[in-house]
Amino acid sequence: EITASPLRDESGKIIAGIEVVRDISKRKSAEEKLQKRTAAMEASIDGIAILGGEGEYIYINRAHARVYGYDTAEELLGKSWRVLYDDKEIQRFDDEIIPLFEEKGKWRGEALGRRIDGSTFPQEISLTTLNDLGLICVVRDITERKLVEKEVIKLNNELQLRASALAAANRELEAFSYSLSHDLRTPITQIYSATQTLQQLYLARFDESGV
Repeated sequence: EITASPLRDESGKIIAGIEVVRDISKRKSAEEKLQKRTAAMEASIDGIAILGGEGEYIYINRAHARVYGYDTAEELLGKSWRVLYDDKEIQRFDDEIIPLFEEKGKWRGEALGRRIDGSTFPQEISLTTLNDLGLICVVRDITERKLVEKEVIKLNNELQLRASALAAANRELEAFSYSLSHDLRTPITQIYSATQTLQQLYLARFDESGV
């Protein structure tokens, strides 16, 4: 990095120059790393934001803005994260989530976000403390996952109902089989006894055709 300044005489004529040269290799290396990290965050399909110590957004990638229905990240820069949640969810953050986050320095779970049009959606959030007392927030819209989970629960409930109905039908069939077996036992026993008696008394009198 070069800084040059002219040296003038009393009349204002430039008679010399002063040049200051500074090695900025480390700064350039840090800027390159920052550019790569920023590019990676911009390419992420998850919403990524960095918040300052007062909870204001100081960086937001496009995915983070779009998940809340905003066209650009600039619309949220400098604003508090609280504009993205309704009063009930903010109260939950204050009472439950923030105390846990402050205790452990990180938190991961689910919340209910609010889009710019006022509609809400389920989201998965990951919060991590930064060294400068800010935090990094990663948000993912899990609406589709919740719909799939709801459908799976519905199918499981239907399966349980069918299994219960099948178990009831099997019990009824067993009861019917037992009743039928019990009802037929006496006449079959009587027929068997009569056959045995007939055989003992008249078997010698029958020819090969049983006449």
